[in-house]
Amino acid sequence: MILERPAMSLEKQLKKRLRIGLLFLGRERKGYDPLWGEEIRDAILGFVERSSNHEWIVPGRSQNTVMEVVLALEQMKARKVEVLVVSQPTMSDGRFAPIIARTWQEPLVLWATPEKQTGDMISANSLVGSHVYGATLAQMGRTFEFVYGHPDDLSTEEQLNRSFAVLYAVRTSRRCTVGLIGGYAPGFIDFEAHVDVLSKNLGVELYQETTLQFLDFFRSISEDRIEAAKQSILNRQIMPGIINDEHLVTTARYYAAFQDWMIKHGIAALAIQCWPDHPAITGYWPYAALSLLATDGVAVAEEGDVDGALAATFAEAAGIGPVYLSDWLEHDQDSFVCWHTGVIPLQLCVQAPSDGAPTFAYHFNNKKPLVIEGTLREDMEVTVFRLWRSHDGYHMTAFEGTTEKPKRRLLGTNQLIRAKKIDVAEWFLTMIRLGMPHHVSIIEGNHIEILERICYHLGIAWHLQV
Repeated sequence: MILERPAMSLEKQLKKRLRIGLLFLGRERKGYDPLWGEEIRDAILGFVERSSNHEWIVPGRSQNTVMEVVLALEQMKARKVEVLVVSQPTMSDGRFAPIIARTWQEPLVLWATPEKQTGDMISANSLVGSHVYGATLAQMGRTFEFVYGHPDDLSTEEQLNRSFAVLYAVRTSRRCTVGLIGGYAPGFIDFEAHVDVLSKNLGVELYQETTLQFLDFFRSISEDRIEAAKQSILNRQIMPGIINDEHLVTTARYYAAFQDWMIKHGIAALAIQCWPDHPAITGYWPYAALSLLATDGVAVAEEGDVDGALAATFAEAAGIGPVYLSDWLEHDQDSFVCWHTGVIPLQLCVQAPSDGAPTFAYHFNNKKPLVIEGTLREDMEVTVFRLWRSHDGYHMTAFEGTTEKPKRRLLGTNQLIRAKKIDVAEWFLTMIRLGMPHHVSIIEGNHIEILERICYHLGIAWHLQV
């Protein structure tokens, strides 16, 4: 009997339909229980038929020779497969592993299936075969996801969905161009982007324009685009606060300009030097527009924080976003206060019209428009993480916690987060000694496992203190 799928399956969280290739590996000589192997293969194909969220490409019931394996992989590449799953219903030839590694350059999923639970003879050796492949790939310096379970088990489905999310995030990140408008905000040297480090370590490109270049584009936005952006803004659950028509038009222009600029230049993530340039030149902060982009699932970062924008790309591609990028304002042994000036995804906030709901407001410091003030929802499970570059490459750290009612309301965006399992003060000191910048990324849910697996595939040093 097939049980109902979990309500929060990561497959449902992914924001696009994936093209998944399935390779059934066998061997020419007989061995093990062929009837059991066929039963498992049929069960996997039944799973594929039920998995309608994605498009599956299956080039045959079994690939038993080197040539069959290579032809199947070439077919998958021609079909633009994004994630490859390799299954051995019964143990295949381990000499295929280097062939797959040479032909398929992306990480892949090794799916091992269980033994028949009757009789005194082993029936499949699928786990052993997948173990051989995993060890071989690791010794070749390649990464992989590993799933073990029967295709009719819900836990197997969840394992696969997590692997798909991780590998899609890895694939997306390695093809990512981060757009930087301006540079890092004055004095925030810890955000400085290094083109060579991004490219060498992560395969990420950086596209940069000055603030003045972007503002020329900003001024070119048509009235029709501005009107459409206005309607989109008015449809959001945001308390009006100080909003007037001039504020709305300028924010709509920013919102449309960011969208169109990213499309024009093939940008997947956006970092912007918001101050002092924009309020000095246009009289407006772009923060409300950035909040709307973050709400839409776009990876954005204020103050020229390129690595913060890139971390948001990881989360959005894996289906665990949106990301709230925040300062680390204060802490004790058990908790810390997150705070920033007015960029926050609306779905993480208290809902309107409650106290603390997203509200259009002036910037707390120079009283210029337009920011969104709001408080994160209480009793929300969150993951706090940070990606950063250092002299020896890229690093990431993370911990999990729960939001609580803040001790005091602050202008801007804020919340108190109670940490799990760590001494907050000790963690903070350890991480800044490693060069962790002063922004942290906050997402809803417990996602340390997914973030760690993304780091494994991308060669990012992982720091988890418990």
